[in-house]
Amino acid sequence: MTDNLRDNLYTKKKLRFNSDGNFKILMMSDIQETTDFNPVTMNAIEKCLDFEKPDLVILGGDNCSANCNGYVVDSVDTMSRYLDIMTAPLEKRSIPWAHVWGNHDHDVRIDEDIQQSLYMRYEHCLSKNAKGVSGQSNFVLPVFSSKDDTIKFNVWGLDSGNDIYMFTDDFYGKGSSFPSDALLPNKVCSYKSMWGFVTFDRIMWYYNSSIELEEYNGEKINSLMVTHIPVWEIYNIVHNHNECGTLGEHPENYALGTFNSGLFAALLQRKDVKAMCAGHSHLNDAAGTYCNVILSTDGSIGYSAYGDNERRGVRIFEVNENNTADVKTRMLYCKDLI
Repeated sequence: MTDNLRDNLYTKKKLRFNSDGNFKILMMSDIQETTDFNPVTMNAIEKCLDFEKPDLVILGGDNCSANCNGYVVDSVDTMSRYLDIMTAPLEKRSIPWAHVWGNHDHDVRIDEDIQQSLYMRYEHCLSKNAKGVSGQSNFVLPVFSSKDDTIKFNVWGLDSGNDIYMFTDDFYGKGSSFPSDALLPNKVCSYKSMWGFVTFDRIMWYYNSSIELEEYNGEKINSLMVTHIPVWEIYNIVHNHNECGTLGEHPENYALGTFNSGLFAALLQRKDVKAMCAGHSHLNDAAGTYCNVILSTDGSIGYSAYGDNERRGVRIFEVNENNTADVKTRMLYCKDLI
């Protein structure tokens, strides 16, 4: 067994389908609070958790408030105090949870490895980070059968980075002229923006890990994949409502990464990811099916962040172990609970 496979199989708590064969995942993104946590946000989170009683929660990035103009979370002590507040609803309910990084999480002005370790110290946090891969929060969480130790479903998390400037600083050195070349005034694709993307080494890690897990398991493992910034292909569900069966709203541009790094093509070739979900664009909560993959966003649950209070909520994914290719998804809106 390789070290990578061993790391991918390990979780603090072994996730299993329930005795009825079902497994429910709740994803919430863009909490974007500070240590002065908005009580409306906290109430919304707790009401959603109590209403759905999920088996796993995924925090979909921009988990705290930080930006390049003013670092609201700017020290290890502040980050620790903030995480104690933010994770309390999950920890006191003993709900397993994991997180992916968003652009604002990368803005936090403390060492990224330290920040990741602050999350992972919580008892019910299942977050991991693949070794030798750039970024943070690159992980897979296997969900085992209710009957035996066959893996029936995977939950992938991938770090979509911050913005093109951080990418070029990391890969080409500070002061490179590359960012201005990448952000041409007349964009080849009108959807392209300054944001980050899942880099090729992360895609390669997912692809190779998927093959390795299939060989270990003896069969392909259907899955959900979570990033903070959506893949470019999500615009297909916007322009093809009927064909993609699109439900929900998308009044805001999806603020995509500067490049299409090929993640969607990679998962199509592997044929294991059946649903994807992202945050980032707070007003969008649409879901549609393109190339047999559900592409979706979950809006924003943070009432201190920009957004539409009528559409704030969480996205639910439900899977049955007898047919894990048939992933069901829906939105739960906070306004219906608070």
